[in-house]
Amino acid sequence: MSAYKIFISSPGDVGRERHLAEQVIRRVAAKFQDRVEVQPYFWEYEPMESTRDYQENIPLTSDFDLVICVLWKRLGSPLSIKHERPGGGRWRSGTEFELVTAVESKKARGAPDIFIFKNDTKPTFEADEEGEGARTEADLAQWKALIAFIKEWCEREQDGQRVFAAALNRYQALDQFERVLEKLLLGKLNERFSPASDRSGFELRSLRPPAPTWTEGSPFRGLEAFQFVHAPVFCGRTHAIGEVFDRLRRKAAHGRSFVLILGSSGSGKSSLAMAGVLPLLVKPGTI
Repeated sequence: MSAYKIFISSPGDVGRERHLAEQVIRRVAAKFQDRVEVQPYFWEYEPMESTRDYQENIPLTSDFDLVICVLWKRLGSPLSIKHERPGGGRWRSGTEFELVTAVESKKARGAPDIFIFKNDTKPTFEADEEGEGARTEADLAQWKALIAFIKEWCEREQDGQRVFAAALNRYQALDQFERVLEKLLLGKLNERFSPASDRSGFELRSLRPPAPTWTEGSPFRGLEAFQFVHAPVFCGRTHAIGEVFDRLRRKAAHGRSFVLILGSSGSGKSSLAMAGVLPLLVKPGTI
């Protein structure tokens, strides 16, 4: 069976998007399991050899079919001088290196496809009470570096004017990111791996039953609240989950990490908290 390799590139400030991307990819992959093996790469789940730096442990984006980059308020940490740019100098971050490597491969062999998602919500920076503003200055430097990179990536000068040369997929709500990403994946996989048909034009279905995505009893809870273990089958509340995280981030930036979820009895407060927010909250880099 053919394989379709997806690389998820980002700095460390978009943990919730990375984990949501993993869920979306898993969901879409289940629909295509009789046509192609979808192979996502998330560096945080891979072993890292300790005699090499992080970027040396990560495969080149030129070896993938699709590169998805997610940006918010950081560009990332500069790479070691051992990773020299083709024209000289250091890479400003691993994310920049991964994107430029993908672009050069796209020019040479027509792949990978590259899609950049940009979170347009207002960036939050944590208060720095002990470091005399050093952390805030570093955060602002990252923000400025990201703005400069986006300008370089998206704009070119023609006839003395700045014109758009590349597009970004901008979003402000987590469910918007989810919808566009799922549409992207479905489109690319259908384009590349269309279902087989017989001579009469009828689609041929695989006789192999689809692999189950949930085996822990009925996914329908009735009047019972969804719990932490039900996160894989809890869906439809991404917008609300994103709103909770946005508020929690803003509170955490001011040293008050507390959000109260209010609602009438039976409106889904417990399910939202237990099966929606908490499974994402325990993942690294989400706050």
